[in-house]
Amino acid sequence: MRLNCTLLLENVGYPLSRPVPEEERPFSEELLQSVVRSIQRNDLSRPMAQLLQLLGTTLGVKRQRSLYRDILFLSLVALGKDNIDIDAFDREYKLAYDRLLPSVVKLTHNCDRPPSTGVMECRRTFGEPYL
Repeated sequence: MRLNCTLLLENVGYPLSRPVPEEERPFSEELLQSVVRSIQRNDLSRPMAQLLQLLGTTLGVKRQRSLYRDILFLSLVALGKDNIDIDAFDREYKLAYDRLLPSVVKLTHNCDRPPSTGVMECRRTFGEPYL
């Protein structure tokens, strides 16, 4: 499977319609493929730690999108909406978030926390997000 390396580049202010030179890409194709493989194995711990460390060193406090949003978006795009149970994804994300090492937790922002009960209730009421 070949991934589009621009999937997560919206994070750093690149419009998705402009080709991004390889040297400006914060995420390598290998990293994105590794994240997808981990998600297929229901392992969110490794990709969360990898991305937080990479984003922390690359973007620091400038980061505007949540890790949750980035990983969910990549999952939906790379694996297909029909292959991702968002409730199960949320459970796995929460478990992985709770297991992050303290040094990695320091790299998180409030927006990286798992979805709250209110978010889950809104999703039940209004439906799951779609692309």
